[in-house]
Amino acid sequence: MDGGNIAAGRLRVRVSTAGDSIPVEGAVVYVRLLGAPGDDRLVYSLRTDGSGQTATVTLPVPGDAAGDRDPEPAGFFGVKIMKEGYRDAEYSSVPVYAGVTSLIEAELVPVSEEDRLSDVPPRAEIFPGQREPSLFGEGGGV
Repeated sequence: MDGGNIAAGRLRVRVSTAGDSIPVEGAVVYVRLLGAPGDDRLVYSLRTDGSGQTATVTLPVPGDAAGDRDPEPAGFFGVKIMKEGYRDAEYSSVPVYAGVTSLIEAELVPVSEEDRLSDVPPRAEIFPGQREPSLFGEGGGV
């Protein structure tokens, strides 16, 4: 924000899976205010309910707090959604306007068994006399 007048906008997140047919309960939703590079700050940590929705939260956005209904400018937020067993969903530069409730409808994709196995880092061993670790299956002399 540029230090001008601050107004408020609102944000709600709805999370589902299986082509939007099953709500995802217990997903964690992080909302960050986007600032200068490296200057983002967490403003909310939310959790979805049984209907897959978060509470509606109020966020600071530039504008005239006296009731300026002009849809510009917006505040920009980063939103990350996580749930064990699913791939994370991340949204950057989500615009939130003064006096408006923005809705993110996110679909989480389940992680397959193959994805789970590929997330395991390769093992490394250090053999006596060897300075660098050697990944299994790679050559490396002792």
